[in-house]
Amino acid sequence: ENTFVVHLCRPFFRNPRSEYVKLPKVYFEDTGLRNFISGNMGITENRPDFGNQVENLVFLELKKQKDISGDIRFWRSERGAEVDFILTDHTGHIYPLEVKYQPFPGPKFPSGLRAFIERYKPEMAFVATKDFWATEKLNDTKVIILPAWGI
Repeated sequence: ENTFVVHLCRPFFRNPRSEYVKLPKVYFEDTGLRNFISGNMGITENRPDFGNQVENLVFLELKKQKDISGDIRFWRSERGAEVDFILTDHTGHIYPLEVKYQPFPGPKFPSGLRAFIERYKPEMAFVATKDFWATEKLNDTKVIILPAWGI
């Protein structure tokens, strides 16, 4: 991380003591280097790690928008439910963002996002897709579903 090759994304917890127990996620600052290290320079959408690659690209875009996403974390429950990114603004509000880069025939809420919303009850949440736009409600949370390129 000190050489600006990777960035560590730390887990989101309400209890700071338990935050250091969990391992961080690693994102590459240069996706070309990531592809070279993985030994796969093939066409993007045909790759088995395509979802991870899009997640990495969304992370890099979020880092550029520090005013929107002052703090970028991820969330994983004790049972394995996960949300790719938890954004915290300067007022302390949290916004979960799940990346599901696939065609959506209609509104869909990933199970990890559902679990996070039930536990933390954020005002707003996001799902990044391949090409689907919608605004839905899940409990009292407004869920904005948008293409990943719109982040």
